[in-house]
Amino acid sequence: MARSTWPSNRYGTRLHPAAQAWLDPQTWEECAMEQYAAFYGDWHDYFGSYTWQKLGGGHRALGDTRAVIRRLEEMAAYPNPFNHAEETAAA
Repeated sequence: MARSTWPSNRYGTRLHPAAQAWLDPQTWEECAMEQYAAFYGDWHDYFGSYTWQKLGGGHRALGDTRAVIRRLEEMAAYPNPFNHAEETAAA
């Protein structure tokens, strides 16, 4: 099937049908930056949200992917991610 005949997805881009079949059921409601910011706990009163922290990936696809995995592993290491600051201070 030629790329020009691939169906457009909901964003107007054309993807291979197999890639689109995989993407369709996915949900992208959680943002790694927002989740890590909440975990890190640096509240910003003016914006009323947690301040984003650097993930350390260098803004390259492979580096960013590895950085997100490292941050997920870091957050998963704590049974209650919102108490990690107290646990770290007590150690």
